[in-house]
Amino acid sequence: MEITLTDKFISGCDINLSNKKLGIIHQPKIKELIEKDIKISDITTLFSLIEHSYWKLSRDIFIEKLPSKFILALTIDKINENKTNHINNLFIALSILYEVDINNIIIDSFDNEIAILIKDKNVLINEDNFDIFLDVVLNMFKIDKNELHKPLKKEDEWVELSGTQREKDMIEFFKKRKKEREEKEKLHLNDYINIVVHIGKYTYDYVISLTYWQLMNSLKSLQIIEKYKEMLGYTWSYKFDIKSEDNPHWIKEIKLEQDTIEL
Repeated sequence: MEITLTDKFISGCDINLSNKKLGIIHQPKIKELIEKDIKISDITTLFSLIEHSYWKLSRDIFIEKLPSKFILALTIDKINENKTNHINNLFIALSILYEVDINNIIIDSFDNEIAILIKDKNVLINEDNFDIFLDVVLNMFKIDKNELHKPLKKEDEWVELSGTQREKDMIEFFKKRKKEREEKEKLHLNDYINIVVHIGKYTYDYVISLTYWQLMNSLKSLQIIEKYKEMLGYTWSYKFDIKSEDNPHWIKEIKLEQDTIEL
């Protein structure tokens, strides 16, 4: 049996993966996450890190046996350099995706294999089904795996010429300025909501009733439509030499990729 995940994402329906012992995955609405003070990154950072780490390790010719993505999820805190408690974030993510109290999620050994059990939800996450779960969650939050299969962006290197304290202070000053500018230009969840409300002429209540996938899909589609309309004006104007083929119709541009899963 095959189900089309894209249908689930665009409708915001729960995703029934009981056949894979993954139970029913809930797609949280934006309002729900905001009310619970849950950031999108609280759910996605760990899963993105797992996918990236697995890709990075798979390219390491010195690793004799590649750990599974499931084992990486449980041990990522040991191999990751920063102090983030990823296991805690994993429990937070699971509590949201399965609508359970975090105390109902346990890590234990079953049939001599370690697994994550979610009580009262008939969910048993292990090495056999974690890859499916990971793919669904990444897609649910509009994360492109191809973007995770790249080296992490390194911080710009500043070359010291004189080595004086003044030069060091100036480098730190400009680093700070650059970081502040990037943070100021960075779009946040409330910016996405604001853009979709005003370009789409929707109410705030409607927009926050969407899932994150629906919000970001609407944002992308509205931007494509706006660009198409703008380019259409240039095409009709005698001042610009723009051919119609240079501005493909927005229906072609917003066509969705059909993500499927075999159950």
